[in-house]
Amino acid sequence: MGGGYLGSTAQYAFVLFQFLPLAKTDLITGITVARIYCNHETRIAFEQMWSGFWDTIERITGKRVQFKFLDGVGQTAILVDGCKPQATACGDALLKQIIKRGDSTVFKETDPLAIIQYVLRTCDIHLER
Repeated sequence: MGGGYLGSTAQYAFVLFQFLPLAKTDLITGITVARIYCNHETRIAFEQMWSGFWDTIERITGKRVQFKFLDGVGQTAILVDGCKPQATACGDALLKQIIKRGDSTVFKETDPLAIIQYVLRTCDIHLER
C-alpha cells in the first residue's frame, strides 16, 4: 500500500505485483486494484483501510484474500511505506483474518506485531527516502 498526498488527504494505492522470470531479464509488473483516500494516519484508520480492502475483495469475488503464511498459497508479502500506524494496523487486520479462518489455518499467533513479521516488507523507495 503506497501513499501520496492531495492537500490534507492522503491517497493509498493497493497494488498487486507479479514477478515474471524471463530468459534475459526479470520483470516485475504491478496493477493498481484500489485507491483509498483518508485524512487520518492512525492505527484505527489504517486497520479500517486494510480490513475494508480485504473484505471488499471477498464480497466482490466470493473468495477471501489468501496469504501464503496463513493458507499455504496466495500473497507472499505486503509492501508498506514504513509508517508505524500503517504497519501495526496491518497486523490488527491480519489478526482478524486469522480469527476468521479458525481451524482452517495452523497459524495461531495473536500478537499483531509478531504477525506482521511473517508478511510485511518496506518498499525500497520509501526506505531510501
